[in-house]
Amino acid sequence: MVLNPGPGRSGPGFVFSGMLAVLSGIFLAGMVGAAPGTGKGFFRVVQEKGKYWLVDPAGRKFYSMGINCVLPGDWSPKPESPKYRGAEIRGGEEKWAEFTANRMREWGFNTVAGWSHKSMEKRGIPYCVSLHLAPWDQGRLVDVWDPGYAKHVSTEAAKQVGDRKPDDPDLIGYFLDNELPWMGKAGWYTDGTTLLDLYLALPAGAPGRREADRVVAANGDDRGKAAEELSGDVARRFMDLAAGAVRKLDSNHLILGVRFANWAPDAVVRAVGEFTDVVTLNWYVKNGRPNPNELDRYYLLSGKPVMITEYSYRAMENRSGLKNSRGADVTVATQAERARRYTRYMNALAVLPQVIGFHWFQYSDQPTLGRFDGEDCNYGIVDQKDEPYEPLLTAMREINASVVNLHSSSPLRLPGPGVAPRKRPGLPVVGVDIRREVGRSPFPGLTLVEYPGAAIKGNSWADETGKSEAKIVDRAGRFLFTFVSGPGWGCGFSPDSGKSGPFSAAGATRLRVIVTVPRGVRFSVGVTEDGAGSRDSASFRGAAGADGEEYWSEEMTGTGEQREIIVDLGNMDSSEGYGNPSGNLVLDAQAFSRVNVSVKGDQGKGEIELKLIRFE
Repeated sequence: MVLNPGPGRSGPGFVFSGMLAVLSGIFLAGMVGAAPGTGKGFFRVVQEKGKYWLVDPAGRKFYSMGINCVLPGDWSPKPESPKYRGAEIRGGEEKWAEFTANRMREWGFNTVAGWSHKSMEKRGIPYCVSLHLAPWDQGRLVDVWDPGYAKHVSTEAAKQVGDRKPDDPDLIGYFLDNELPWMGKAGWYTDGTTLLDLYLALPAGAPGRREADRVVAANGDDRGKAAEELSGDVARRFMDLAAGAVRKLDSNHLILGVRFANWAPDAVVRAVGEFTDVVTLNWYVKNGRPNPNELDRYYLLSGKPVMITEYSYRAMENRSGLKNSRGADVTVATQAERARRYTRYMNALAVLPQVIGFHWFQYSDQPTLGRFDGEDCNYGIVDQKDEPYEPLLTAMREINASVVNLHSSSPLRLPGPGVAPRKRPGLPVVGVDIRREVGRSPFPGLTLVEYPGAAIKGNSWADETGKSEAKIVDRAGRFLFTFVSGPGWGCGFSPDSGKSGPFSAAGATRLRVIVTVPRGVRFSVGVTEDGAGSRDSASFRGAAGADGEEYWSEEMTGTGEQREIIVDLGNMDSSEGYGNPSGNLVLDAQAFSRVNVSVKGDQGKGEIELKLIRFE
C-alpha cells in the first residue's frame, strides 16, 4: 500500500534509567553482533559466516530496527477529524523531534524509516529516504523506454534527494519507490491485466510497444511466458534509470530496492536484484506466522539480503476511536493480541540469515475519520495523544534487545542447494493434543472420503475476476477437478464427505491425502473450522467451541503422478482470505466443516484426481 500505517509508542517522558539502559546496550544491540569489520565511512552490506548484516560507518554490525512515518503531526481531508498532533503536545517541532529520538533509543529502535520528517534526520539516528521516482499516474511503469520517462526519473531523483549530503554518515540509503504495479494495475493481482496488456495498448511505434511486440513474437502462443518476460524487462529498465539517477547524485549510500507489496514475479525480483544492494518487501501477515520460504525465494532470485520495510498489526481495542476500515487487514481484537502476533512474526524471521532488518508501519495512529486515502487504522505505537500502547511496546523492547542475538546465534543456513524448506512456527495448540477433554486418545483415524466408493459431490470455487474456472466431475467413479487458473488468487474445491454438519477429527495430528496433480502446478491443502464465513461476517461461532478459522498447508508442486501427501496439522497456516480474522489460532479439530484443495493463480488449464482424505 502507498504510505502504509504502523504503530508508534511513547510515554509521558523517558527517564534517566531508561537512557542508561540504552547506553548499556539496548540501542547498541541493534549495531553490534560480532567482531567489528573495517569502517568504510558509510553503511554497507556484508556476509560473514553465512549471515548477512548491515555494517555502520564505524565498522560495527548493524541490524536495522526501524519505524515508518515518524511525523510531528498528521493530516486528514476532514478537518474535524481527531488526529495525531505530536509537535503541539511536545511544545513544537524541534522539541518533539528531540523527545521522539530519545524515545526511539530507549525503545531499542535504531532506524528512522520511510516517510519520516526531515527533522528526524538530524538526531544522530541512522535513517532511510523514501523516493518515488515513477510517475504518479495509472501507468506508473508505462512506458519506461520513452525518453520522457527517463527525463522524469532523473528530474524527480534530483528533486527528492534534495539537499541530503553524499557524505552524511547517518544516511543508510534510498528506497527507489514503493509497491510499484508489477502485476499491471497494482503491486498485487487485480483484474488479470498485466504489464504486457498495458504495453500492447500503446500506440504503434511507441518505444514500449515495440518491446512488447518483440517479446510476444519471441514467445509464440505462450502469453503467460511473454507477460513474465516483459515484466522483467520493465523492471530492469526502471532500475537502470532509477538507480543510475540516484548514483549520479550520491554514490556512497545503499540502494534499498523498491519495497515490493508482498509478492512480485520471479523475473522482476531477478531484475531488481541486479541493481540493488538490498531487496525490500512490505509484508503484512495477519496471523503472525509468516512462511520463511517466501523470504528464501526473494534471496534465491535476487542474490541480495532482505529487509522487511512495512509490517504491522492493528486492534479494534484502541484509544483513538479507529475503525480499521481501510488498509492492510492485520486486524486483531486487543492490544495484547497485537503484541503476541508481533512477537510471533519477529521470532520467526529474525533467525533467517538473509534478513537484515524490520521497519514497523507506523509511529502514530492514523486520523479517526481517515487520512488522505481513507485509511483509519490503529497501526500506531502511540495513540493520537502521543501515549504508547504498552503491551505492544513491551514486546517491541524485548525483541529489539534480543534480535541481534537471535540473528547471530541462529543455526539456520542461507537457502540454496541441499537446504531443506523451512517450517512455519507451530500453532499454539493443535486440536486435542493439549485439550484432551474434547477428543479420544489415541486417535482412531478418520477417513473423510475415499474413491471409488464415496459419492462424488462437493463445492468448487474460482476467482472469476481473474478469469479462473472450476468444476467437479464424476468420471466412472473417479473424483476429478478440472480447472482453468487465470491471473488472481486461483481456484479450488471441497469434496462432500457425506456427513451432515461438522465432523470431529479431535486428536488427529496429521492429514493424509492421495492425489494426482499435474506436473508443475502449485497447490495447497486446507481445513475449515465450523463457523467460518467471509472475513466481514458478524459472527464466527461454530459447534463445540470452534471459532471459524481456516488453515492451509505449505504450497506444494504437482508431479503428474499419484502421490501421497502427509500434512502436519501443527504446521498449517491460517488463511488470509477467508474465515475468522481474529481467531484464537488454535486448530479446533473437534469441529471441522470441510477439507479443501486450492490451486494457485495464473497456471492455466489442468485436472486433479482425488483418491483419499484421511485424518490420522
